[in-house]
Amino acid sequence: RGYKEGKVLETLIIKGFRVLERVLLSREGDREATSSLENAIMNQTGSSRSSLVLVIASYAHYQSNSHLVLLAVRLLTLLCPVTLRSVNGASRQNTHRQPSLVAYLGTNGPAFRTALLQRLADRREHEKLRIAILELITAALESQTGLAELFLQLEDTADGDIPKTIGKQSCLYVILHLLSDKQNLLKRQPRLVASATAMLHALWMAGSEHYSVLCTLRRNDDFWKRLLAPLQYAPPQRIDPTARLVADECYRLAAMEGAFQVLSLEIFSLRRGNQLAAPLTEQLRKLST
Repeated sequence: RGYKEGKVLETLIIKGFRVLERVLLSREGDREATSSLENAIMNQTGSSRSSLVLVIASYAHYQSNSHLVLLAVRLLTLLCPVTLRSVNGASRQNTHRQPSLVAYLGTNGPAFRTALLQRLADRREHEKLRIAILELITAALESQTGLAELFLQLEDTADGDIPKTIGKQSCLYVILHLLSDKQNLLKRQPRLVASATAMLHALWMAGSEHYSVLCTLRRNDDFWKRLLAPLQYAPPQRIDPTARLVADECYRLAAMEGAFQVLSLEIFSLRRGNQLAAPLTEQLRKLST
């Protein structure tokens, strides 16, 4: 009986998340005004006195149904760009502020990150969930600096003269592993690779906020090799007109686009007189031959 009741509750939560996702998706084209629903989600608490954002994020640990985790991650992604409206008491003018999602997580932040990164690194996990996690990190890089820093996890070194290092729980290790040639994901799961390069493009776009991260990656001998690997892909002259095969080919091209965008931003950001990092120069030389 307890199992059946649990499944009924799980189904109700999934249906509720689906409805909430559709409502938030309908708001994507209108971000100038904050809806009452968005205000309620960001301001209200549940029966346990926990914020609703934290309740949604807690499903990152749910093991019985990965689809429920997928919906929770998608909801958090949709909440990243939400801004709340408030009225200034003195001037009576409307002001907008963007709440920090990582603040809602509080001390649960590291556990939330670990749960999602473990799923992202797990080859057995459903591809849609792994892509959704990458899209959440991308959205955080675009509009949630605190949440982005939680996933990037830079740590100070003992020597103040040495730049920060990437922590052991950083999402960058998982990203680099996904881009590794050993998994041959560009052939088997091109959409996953495209999402990974899109996330790195978002990181480079927000470079001023994560400068130490970029410096760390630039010095990594394997980073440029793995990022530019999709550029070695040679598209076929003819494609079987099967919908899946055409879509896969489009995602491969999207992965190449992401790599090109990062490369373009890296070259553009160089100040006069500066040179490209040695690992990047070496990879460009190999590409040209």
